Amino acid sequence: FASSTNPYFSGSYLMANFEIKNIGEGNEMFAPDIYALDGAGEKYDKTIAVGLDDKYSKTLDFFKKLSPNTKMSGWTAVEVPSETSSVDLYFEYTNQFLSKTPKYIWWKISR
Repeated sequence: FASSTNPYFSGSYLMANFEIKNIGEGNEMFAPDIYALDGAGEKYDKTIAVGLDDKYSKTLDFFKKLSPNTKMSGWTAVEVPSETSSVDLYFEYTNQFLSKTPKYIWWKISR
């Protein structure tokens, strides 16, 4: 978790660093849905974080074509209330509009 030092943006963010690699044989469009759910089921979507430490400056590109055996990495921010002590972080990586069955990776995150 990280907090903004910018006086105009006082958000609290869950910061996650991802490395994505296309291990398939063809080009793939990378357009994941990254979000968090708290214990009450409230959903928090990825966002643009302002005023964070410079170590978070390399952000993940959310709409990119990856050719076979190429990879990319970067940070993603999910704004959550500052009093939130834990969330479930979801990385949904299938196209639910084409397959109708979303697939995801899930992590339990605590402060």
